[in-house]
Amino acid sequence: MISYLVLGLVLLFCLYALLCWFVRVEPKAVLRVLKWLVLVLVILLFGWLALTGKLALAFAVLPALFVWFGRFRTIFNIGKIARRMFGQQTGRSSTSGQTSQVDTVVLRMTLDVDSGDMDGEILEGPHAGRRLSELSLDQLRDVLRHCRARDEESTRVMLAYLERHHPDDWAQDEADDEAETKNHQTSDTMTKEEALEILGLSHGASIAEIKAAYHRLIAQVHPDKGGSDYLASKINQAKDILLS
Repeated sequence: MISYLVLGLVLLFCLYALLCWFVRVEPKAVLRVLKWLVLVLVILLFGWLALTGKLALAFAVLPALFVWFGRFRTIFNIGKIARRMFGQQTGRSSTSGQTSQVDTVVLRMTLDVDSGDMDGEILEGPHAGRRLSELSLDQLRDVLRHCRARDEESTRVMLAYLERHHPDDWAQDEADDEAETKNHQTSDTMTKEEALEILGLSHGASIAEIKAAYHRLIAQVHPDKGGSDYLASKINQAKDILLS
């Protein structure tokens, strides 16, 4: 009784191993192997029967062989179904890990399609050979400056990375840089008379009057309230000149 149980377990294990093999291998390859296996087994069987003088027994065995052949076809069909099911799951898994890559002059950027996580390898310039995720914000700004000097597409990709991974810090840095640049660009050209005219003041205006005029005007043209960046920078510059 125990021997039959062991034999049954062995057969189940063999069937499981056979199904796993069917799942991994292409159906055409499975069919080709089975054909050769059956052919070899039939030749060996008939050879053994001929040598032992039991060839007549082969004709009695043929119906059983046809039955087993039908079972093999059933197993093969089950294997194809299992392979199709597992293949679909594998396809979904590989899609979930899909990445997109963009190569520019300065950067080789990769984007995880599902998570949106972005990283890139620096191909040239400052910190070449390193990944963007390894760098500090100051180092990333060095890379951006190099991108701006080398390639427009690299610049766009680098800006996208900074806006995604350092939105708050980067926005503040950009605002500070922009304000500083505008102040430097216009501080040499704006005179005190022009500053007074912008704020609507006359000569001899007190500090309190300058500040009051500034707050009144900046409240009207501030970018956060739909105003103009340019006008806001002019008003800021005028205040700085008159209070300096």
